[in-house]
Amino acid sequence: MVSTIDAYNEIAVTDAAKYIAYKIKKDYEEHKRIVGYQQPSLESILTLYEPMIKKLCIEEKNRWRQ
Repeated sequence: MVSTIDAYNEIAVTDAAKYIAYKIKKDYEEHKRIVGYQQPSLESILTLYEPMIKKLCIEEKNRWRQ
């Protein structure tokens, strides 16, 4: 995945694409299979974990009342 925010991209897009293509070819040659996955967006992750995050924040707030 490539971020639209350049500062989040640690390597050049062209280098990443070349490495991904190399890795897919190598894995296929060795194992005759390709496995891929995609990480959900940060917004989706935060939405999913929001109730837990709020609960933890309330617990910490109560623990440190001063």
